[in-house]
Amino acid sequence: MFQTLIKGATIVDGTGAPAFQGDIGIQDGKLHVLEANSNAPAENIIDATGLYVTPGFIDAHAHGDSTYGHDYNYLSKISQGITTQVTGHCGQSLFPIHPDTMAMLQHEQKIQTNEFPEEMITFTNCENFMKFAETVKHPENIVFIVGHVALRNAVMGFDDRKPTEAEMEQMKSMLREAMEIGAAGFSTGLIYVPCSYAEEDEIVELCKVVAEYDGIYTTHMRNESTKVYEAIEEAISVAKKSGVRLQISHLKIATVEK
Repeated sequence: MFQTLIKGATIVDGTGAPAFQGDIGIQDGKLHVLEANSNAPAENIIDATGLYVTPGFIDAHAHGDSTYGHDYNYLSKISQGITTQVTGHCGQSLFPIHPDTMAMLQHEQKIQTNEFPEEMITFTNCENFMKFAETVKHPENIVFIVGHVALRNAVMGFDDRKPTEAEMEQMKSMLREAMEIGAAGFSTGLIYVPCSYAEEDEIVELCKVVAEYDGIYTTHMRNESTKVYEAIEEAISVAKKSGVRLQISHLKIATVEK
């Protein structure tokens, strides 16, 4: 006997195969796809006639880490069928921080939230952030990406200059620690301070670390208007020089002719 039986659903299984009619039995956290009208015994029966059943959707570009742990964060996802969100895009993440410059990072991220966890003062590395993340109850899966705004701010503050050799090595070390812990990749927001102060060679060096772990590099490009082609060329150049996998987060042209 199943704990739950979903009857009469149109099933989209995520493999690319055509949708089909069937029942789904749920037992001990596992799904069993059954033929339609199976009449399998179950403690609870859900009539899904006229409805679709699908695997959870993935939101590949989210900022849910900024409101991590709040009900409105996950409810906005699961109410749409999103069961996994990939966070930390556009150079924005809650880690790593430096206590002396954390307020600057929080100010930069107020475009997304005015509420930050009290534990943020401990997010000096990915390991500490992940310890916090494990204490937060949430129904959806979360993938974390390291933001360049946070990384650069933790090492250099909001200085408008190239990093010294020692600062570059410190950023690479912090990024490598995050990849070792389980971060999925690295993001830039090249229109946001202090990420906008970075030159291409700085991004390349950091992406080389990500490439070692087959991580992903996502970028909110340096320009989305009159120099969009140059911005695309820079993103591709970074990927070629570092060997990292590339995702351009916002491929659009947003400008007004005068």
